[in-house]
Amino acid sequence: MTIPLIDKYDFFEIVLAQVGAILAAETIAQQALAVTAGEDSTLWAFDTYIDRYNPYEEFQNDADATPIVNIWYDNSNFPKGKSQSVGRMVSSTSYNIDIYAAAASEDDPAGGYLRGDEESAKNLHRIIRLVRNILMHPDNQYLQLTQAVGTRTQNLIFSRWIDSIQVFQPQIDDRPVAGVIAGRCSLSVEFNELPVTETYNPLETVYATAKRAEDGKIIFEAQFETT
Repeated sequence: MTIPLIDKYDFFEIVLAQVGAILAAETIAQQALAVTAGEDSTLWAFDTYIDRYNPYEEFQNDADATPIVNIWYDNSNFPKGKSQSVGRMVSSTSYNIDIYAAAASEDDPAGGYLRGDEESAKNLHRIIRLVRNILMHPDNQYLQLTQAVGTRTQNLIFSRWIDSIQVFQPQIDDRPVAGVIAGRCSLSVEFNELPVTETYNPLETVYATAKRAEDGKIIFEAQFETT
């Protein structure tokens, strides 16, 4: 027997994309509300990315660039007592939401001097505030992920929670990135991971040889004879 072709996404990937979609959509909605309220809409603006390695490089050319939010998958744990040995696995998955901000030093039109490092911190705190309030809003309790089950709607997320928020200095080659400050929200999400569910095909014979390439990659050579 062999398993069918695995041509689906695991749910941790879907959740990652959904968190990015929620944040990207809500910053636009917040900016629209700010305009209606007569506020400076740029104070509600941030750019959203997924799985960027060094998104802060944009600040090297423009210290006043729009703050950046970058979401990436960290790890998953599967509590054995909550899962099935065959089938459904309960996944407790962590995502990091990294927020980057910067600001150039300049004269204050009202008088005095605006220090870049202080303004960077204010920008960072503002975006952290937005991200936390968006994700912890009741509308996003289940990250808007549902499915229809007969005549009712079932939530696909069991829970979501921001475990911690910390501020750090991003670095390149162990050196701080000048003028850029960052914060990290650690988001935990609990949901089911499901296996491929198609019917298995019976096989009569399987011959397989495992080899390791020079770079350490494992290669399988196999011959399958089906009945």
